[in-house]
Amino acid sequence: MSRARQARTPASTTEPGFENRNRQQVVRPTGLRGTDHNARVYEIVCRDCGYRYGANGTDIHDRKCPKCQGGKPGLPTEPRLESSPIEPWTVADAKARFSEVLEKARTEGPQVITRNGKKAAVVVGIDEWEKKTKRQGTLAEFLHNSPWRGADIDLERSPEKMREIEF
Repeated sequence: MSRARQARTPASTTEPGFENRNRQQVVRPTGLRGTDHNARVYEIVCRDCGYRYGANGTDIHDRKCPKCQGGKPGLPTEPRLESSPIEPWTVADAKARFSEVLEKARTEGPQVITRNGKKAAVVVGIDEWEKKTKRQGTLAEFLHNSPWRGADIDLERSPEKMREIEF
């Protein structure tokens, strides 16, 4: 008789294959330093939407996807070459190699396009665009979190006659 093979459960939250309660699964260690004290960055994949991002090993147990669950923005999973700034594209080069411009915007960050030697435009990856333009809550949440909430402010209507407006 053959025994049924049992699936091995990862022993720690940083081991590849570990999945937290929010369906975020560890893919691999990146070898990069994290933002927490002595933390390392691990590549995580969201099992709901497939989005890949980096997270401190200390945060994996309760991490949420930045894209579909409103979690904190992810950390880089590849080293950044801070010493070599991104070379701008001329309009002609950007037009001829547009697919490459798009891919670099997605993987390396914003791509600057110049016209006659002057900055003319920037191409930004959709993940960064959505992160920068995402609404930061509702008006009700803003008012609820206001430092003036609960202050004893007496608001009264002005006794002045309202002005006439023609339609």
